[in-house]
Amino acid sequence: MKMQMVEEFMSTVDKDSEYIQSLVDDLVKSCCETLDEYVKWVSALLADSSIHVTNEQLDDIIMTIPTLLYFVGTQQERYGIKRDVSKASKSTLYNKIYRETLGIASVKKAAAEDATFNENLVTTVFSSAYDTIKTKMEYATELLQSAKKVVSRRMTESDLTRFTPNIEREKR
Repeated sequence: MKMQMVEEFMSTVDKDSEYIQSLVDDLVKSCCETLDEYVKWVSALLADSSIHVTNEQLDDIIMTIPTLLYFVGTQQERYGIKRDVSKASKSTLYNKIYRETLGIASVKKAAAEDATFNENLVTTVFSSAYDTIKTKMEYATELLQSAKKVVSRRMTESDLTRFTPNIEREKR
């Protein structure tokens, strides 16, 4: 094994993947920037143990996250469509090149794969953006569910507090 060749290949992969990642990051940012900023605000709120999260802040979280998810989900589906269109275009081009190339099946396959390299990358970009957005939406949904649980627990505690003094008065 030639270590220099391996290192050069790794360097090339790093550069290429950085470019692809930057395309994905741009798509995700255009879709999720507002959601990301809001989640950062909630995370900072929760990270500061000296701050008691108020009922108003919990209400804000419960009302805001679904609204943000609505818009993010719409954009995610658009990227899903673009991913599917890029897959179909790649498949169409692959089949065209395969049919038009002379030679045995392995030669035809290699020619078609070479000719559809860029289409594969575009599909990868949209797939990765779709998956990244999906992960962000899942986290935001979990954050929303957690906020709802805290509100529910507070309501239960409040009900118990209201009920407990009545029991004490009845004993007298």
